[in-house]
Amino acid sequence: MGTKLKTVKREGVDVVFALDVSKSMLAEDIAPNRLEKAKQIISKIIDKLGSRSSWNYYLCW
Repeated sequence: MGTKLKTVKREGVDVVFALDVSKSMLAEDIAPNRLEKAKQIISKIIDKLGSRSSWNYYLCW
């Protein structure tokens, strides 16, 4: 019983994308709108980084 701390070696990189999903992101000053454009850019970044098993993606909408 009880607890024990153990150091665990982790490899890889954590990447976090935080995206504003308020109504202002639906403005169409950027086509198609700010939200969709941001999602497209995030997708392109993920594609460029590749699908290496060492990348962990966290998408916060």
